[in-house]
Amino acid sequence: MRIVFWGTPEFSVPTLNTLVSNGHDIVGVVTQPDRRRGRGKSLQYSAVKKRALELNLPIFTPVSIRKDIDIQKKLKNIPTDLYIVVAFGQLLPKEILEIPTMGSWNSHASLLPKYRGAAPIQWSLINNEKSTGVCIMHMEEGLDTGPVIHKKQIDIDILDNANTLEFKLSKLSALLIKEALSRIQMVGNGDIDFRLTSLKAQKQDNTLENITYARMIHNEDRIISWDNPSITVHKFIMGHYPYAKSSIAGKTIKILDTIPISYIMKTNSNLLDLEKYYKFENRPGKILGYEKYGVVCGTLTEPILIKKARFDGKSTSIDTSLSQQIKSLDSKHFV
Repeated sequence: MRIVFWGTPEFSVPTLNTLVSNGHDIVGVVTQPDRRRGRGKSLQYSAVKKRALELNLPIFTPVSIRKDIDIQKKLKNIPTDLYIVVAFGQLLPKEILEIPTMGSWNSHASLLPKYRGAAPIQWSLINNEKSTGVCIMHMEEGLDTGPVIHKKQIDIDILDNANTLEFKLSKLSALLIKEALSRIQMVGNGDIDFRLTSLKAQKQDNTLENITYARMIHNEDRIISWDNPSITVHKFIMGHYPYAKSSIAGKTIKILDTIPISYIMKTNSNLLDLEKYYKFENRPGKILGYEKYGVVCGTLTEPILIKKARFDGKSTSIDTSLSQQIKSLDSKHFV
């Protein structure tokens, strides 16, 4: 099939690779413009643009697809069967969605209608969901509102962070797109409503109690509230990967990786000597110990082990050196 692929981050790349390896004709790739990233603020390609260049595919980079009339005209002049959209990062207007003869289809990393929007992976972790998944849906003008033709659920591991969970879901997205396209191709061209019926597409349950939204994560969202149960603090940190942040003695510290002491006690871990900290409840933000594995910090319930962190502007991870730096500060509390 002749496909225009829409995507931007690394999450999208496995699906693009799958489409190419399965012999589809990728007649265009639409991705976000180059951005200035990193400490040097150098101009960098999106992950999808980088892969599209390697594959020698035609690339379009609209600042706003709604306003870029030139790119809209170019897309309308490309004979296209399908649009496949995976984390593109902009809402597509109706006149764009209706260009391909067999519809526009989106892979979304949640079990819709939960977590519609930009950051479903992060919020599923922050809210301590036990499972998530991927839905393949026919696109409408609304935000992730279209009928779903294929989905699969996976469990969220207690040690998953936004990066590891994204990796799992990106692989699942590629698999489900492959499976969905084989069904779409069999139904073929024709009236979209007829195709959706033939594909047994399920309308989403749009009752208000079933809908949740996953807005973008902002810098001010990353501040840890230690006055919460251990699992809540841990999941907050995992969801805000690559870091959540706190402060100690007036210094900002970015916390990257933690484990609840209660989880350590339930496993055959070599960290079981940390069991001695389990009784220290209701010590929010208090540093309870400096171990070779990291720093033990109190929460509203049992403590957590901070395995990896760094002071703002530095790359040092929590190890003997950083533990000693924290120990030498005139404070024994994160705030």
